Amino acid sequence: MINRIYNLLMRHTALLDSGLKITHNIYVATSRGDINLVNFEADNRERIVNVLEKFQTEVEDMVSTLKADEVTPEIVEILKAWQSDLHNWSCEVQAIDLKSSELLENQKMETTKEIATIFTSRQQFKGYNLNSTKK
Repeated sequence: MINRIYNLLMRHTALLDSGLKITHNIYVATSRGDINLVNFEADNRERIVNVLEKFQTEVEDMVSTLKADEVTPEIVEILKAWQSDLHNWSCEVQAIDLKSSELLENQKMETTKEIATIFTSRQQFKGYNLNSTKK
């Protein structure tokens, strides 16, 4: 049982690293304005988060079924480190997501301004139909 927990924790930690890498990719794609890549990477990260949740639930279930003699100081330290990794990962992903959201909000505002400018220009020249003038 302990070996299974160790293996799940190792896989979980590897997936945390993958999720963080994808979060960085989302930020880079956002800063370049590549919305298609943002959507693609966000979908990938969602899949990773779903697997992470599954692993986490499985580890928590296994830990709750450990007998008193199976709980060693070593396993306690490993679980504490794992919880710390989860917390740090969550904080880092949240900070990067906040930066990405700010970039997306700025891009949204720029696009809105551009649309408003085009609309205003069209409205100003609406009455000028040069095709109907006599030559």
